[in-house]
Amino acid sequence: MTAEQAVGEQDTTATPVGKVRRPVSVVCAWCGQAVPVPARGRVPRWCGTSCRHRAWEQRRAAASGRSATEVVERIVTVEVPVVRTVTEQVQLPSKAPSGADWAPLLVELARQVDTGRVYPRGLNTVTAALDEVVAAIIRRTTASRR
Repeated sequence: MTAEQAVGEQDTTATPVGKVRRPVSVVCAWCGQAVPVPARGRVPRWCGTSCRHRAWEQRRAAASGRSATEVVERIVTVEVPVVRTVTEQVQLPSKAPSGADWAPLLVELARQVDTGRVYPRGLNTVTAALDEVVAAIIRRTTASRR
């Protein structure tokens, strides 16, 4: 058989008259997936039991006059929190604070600890420094009482 004959005609000598060749695969009647056809037995209509069951439910609902699926349309609104970045500018003195200049800085430190702006991993360092400050103040006040 030539290439022109293969395009225009079908080769009928391969199959005996009256016999129909089995397809290699068929399409599932429910999901459209390819289903392999076995060499013997019935040609399958569904790819599995779940598709077969869904098709049965559809047929049963259609026979009773009801719709098998119910379309529900609804609008879902989701509130998305607005995230704002707040930048706070703190003026640090150019020279080391002395005397009463420490009071507002210590109040600011306390506020940052309370609001969680000082991470837990940094609290040990801050605590050690504050222990030294408290010990120095105690030494100073006990020395002045003598």
